[in-house]
Amino acid sequence: MSDFFILKQDHTADSVNWLNLVLWVLGVALYRFLLNVDTPVGITVPVVVILMAVSALVHKVLNKA
Repeated sequence: MSDFFILKQDHTADSVNWLNLVLWVLGVALYRFLLNVDTPVGITVPVVVILMAVSALVHKVLNKA
């Protein structure tokens, strides 16, 4: 999501984007880790926001290298 909306990158031609797959696995792990945390909006929204920020940061750092 952050690739398309924040970084304006289109990966539809790629069969697999391995970096995004790793970030997705980290997101699932973070969700499971924070599952017992009680927030006013639940845990899904914070995890999505955190992962979007991490994804944007990682992609910007790797694209500059």
